[in-house]
Amino acid sequence: MRLPAGPRLRGVLCYDRDCRWCRRFIRLGRATLARHGFAVAALQSPWVQRRLGLEGVPDEMKLLLPNGQLVGGARALVLIASVVPWGRSLARGARLAPVMAALDASYRFIAAHRGCQASACALHAR
Repeated sequence: MRLPAGPRLRGVLCYDRDCRWCRRFIRLGRATLARHGFAVAALQSPWVQRRLGLEGVPDEMKLLLPNGQLVGGARALVLIASVVPWGRSLARGARLAPVMAALDASYRFIAAHRGCQASACALHAR
């Protein structure tokens, strides 16, 4: 794992390297994440699996904070947004329960359908 340059480490964003959405998010956001103190690591990395006590890949990304706390899904995105200047409005809005509920639901929907392409999804066939 490469630690970010600049500010102190605020956390390690652990993502599913087998997910094309996740890889794209990391590719597009890696520099911004690093600039604001976040490192990235694949959930499939042996050290992440050991550190998080995982067997397999969870259904959401995880943010490992320096104090050992683990935050997942939309809440991880909101925490990251709270330190990125253009994301602070989203983070402030997420303090409202209905907004956070909508973000959680949206995140869960996208995570559940992340393997779907061109309206052909194995999840829908079940």
